[in-house]
Amino acid sequence: MENILQKITLTTATSAFLIIASLWVLKLIIQGQHRFIGRALMVFFLFLLGLIYLQQSETGKITLTELKQKAFPPKTPEYNYQKEEGSMDFGTYERYIFHNPKPKISLKLDKSGDYFYISNVSSLNSVLEYIGLPKVSKGAPELSSITHSRMDVNHFRWKNYAQGVLLVEKSLCREKNSLQTFHCISTITVKKGY
Repeated sequence: MENILQKITLTTATSAFLIIASLWVLKLIIQGQHRFIGRALMVFFLFLLGLIYLQQSETGKITLTELKQKAFPPKTPEYNYQKEEGSMDFGTYERYIFHNPKPKISLKLDKSGDYFYISNVSSLNSVLEYIGLPKVSKGAPELSSITHSRMDVNHFRWKNYAQGVLLVEKSLCREKNSLQTFHCISTITVKKGY
């Protein structure tokens, strides 16, 4: 359901309601129910004006998921983490190690069913923003799907990150109260100079 809401823009939704309103007007005309035609035409013109406005503005490109997040923003969670800085052979790094409760991350299985990938970056971007790092613009596959190494399981990499190379390590977390298991972020590492 969330995937569908990510693809439907306000323009698309308004177009669908305009079609429904026009079918309603047509049905009332065919059935001869003239006392309701005024209301139906008012709804039709309301959606028509809305569609015209949305097609001429940037607002029409907003998806239903984005609208939901703007109308009902989630509470900003408090994350418990520590920051490490150091240097390696080719540059420096910053590592953010998260403690319980660790931040949730939204993952999906790839077509093979063997590896995860991050398709919706909003959960990761909220964590990056919280710790003061730039956001990512697109998702990434699990690193082991690229390297075929068992050592890269649970890792995701962005080579073209704004500050160097971004590595995110995930783990499984359990919520004691609800007994739910979910994917969470255990560490975020930014390698600079690589």
